[in-house]
Amino acid sequence: MESFKDSFWGPNGFEELRKLVKQGGDFSKEIACILHERSELESHYAKNLNKLASKVSKATRDALGTTAQTWQEIASAMEYEAELHRCLASGLEEDVVKSLKLLFDGQHKIRKQVELIVDRTSKSLTDHHNEKAKAQKQSYSCTKENERLKEQSLESRSSKGKLVTDKDINKLENKRKKAEEAMIKADLEYYTSCVKAERVRQEWESAIYQASTQFQQLEEKRLAHMQELVQKYANHISVLGPKMIQSCDKLNEAVSKIDVEGDIQVAIKSKGTGPNYSEQFLPDFYVCILA
Repeated sequence: MESFKDSFWGPNGFEELRKLVKQGGDFSKEIACILHERSELESHYAKNLNKLASKVSKATRDALGTTAQTWQEIASAMEYEAELHRCLASGLEEDVVKSLKLLFDGQHKIRKQVELIVDRTSKSLTDHHNEKAKAQKQSYSCTKENERLKEQSLESRSSKGKLVTDKDINKLENKRKKAEEAMIKADLEYYTSCVKAERVRQEWESAIYQASTQFQQLEEKRLAHMQELVQKYANHISVLGPKMIQSCDKLNEAVSKIDVEGDIQVAIKSKGTGPNYSEQFLPDFYVCILA
């Protein structure tokens, strides 16, 4: 199976790996924010539903009969549902959101430390590469100058006694010796810069290998953690459904017990003032009795 340390090379290899790992971290952070919002929504819903349950309980406090009892059962069901959503909000926040945030913060610190080491070695490699190129250029220049003076020296010796004097030959020979010394010095500096650059390149290569291995470990841990958290999220959601079904079954049972005629009789017995006894309004005239 292929690994990061063998798959991200070339001019932009590590940058692509850096982007990949960063995108994974950003994704985890965004999911944590989204689930935090979900948790807050669940908590807000639970509070408002609990308020409604209190209102229903208050409204049915003085009501009588099976219908009122059913509405009291509805109030209890609302309270139960509110508690379920409150537990869901708490579970999401504690088991998923906080865990994701801890994962992101911890991996972010490690990733920055790894990137710092690679950036430092990359800068050192660039600096030594530039020094090597500069030393190479100087070495080539000194070699060319030395070759040029050698040719002039040979030509001057072959022309001795004609156009060139011994003084000119000695002067040219001194220049050639100095050029040769400069060439030897430049070659040595170039060789030294090559050795240093190669040493730094090996350090950089080692840093890339180590960073790639660490990044793969981070990514594997992140993905495994995300899998675990998805399962926890699914568990919290799956609990909600069956409990809501149980609550609904209990409500249906209460509804089935509603007895409208019985409620009428209960109302009569509890609040009734008795049957009607008719009293006719008969005329009652004033009668004057004379003694």
